[in-house]
Amino acid sequence: MANSTRSGFAAILCIALVAATTPRAQQFTKGTYAGKMPDASAITLTFADDGKMTVRVQSQTMVEGKYVVKDDRIEVNDQTGPIACAPDQTGAYTWKLEARKLMLTAVKDPCDARVSALTSQAWTLQ
Repeated sequence: MANSTRSGFAAILCIALVAATTPRAQQFTKGTYAGKMPDASAITLTFADDGKMTVRVQSQTMVEGKYVVKDDRIEVNDQTGPIACAPDQTGAYTWKLEARKLMLTAVKDPCDARVSALTSQAWTLQ
């Protein structure tokens, strides 16, 4: 009986170790991310709980839109704003968050200005 108890315990321990070391999909962290424009102006990118995205330059709202995250992909769609892309131009990106730094990589986006703005730097979670 002692051997069977030890074997059972060893099996449970192995399963626990495998589960603990198996990579899990990273959860997208909603919130405000900060960066700098080429002229050193402050820019923020906010992902709200309700699926809304806002881009502000020097605290002025420049783009309002929507976003959807699925696994390591994020789709963004601008709705309004002085530098917004056309509402029918959805951009798809992969995202990676390490040490409070968000990196976006374009998968497909017909709006070159948005690609340049979103992928030219690491965004720091505030």
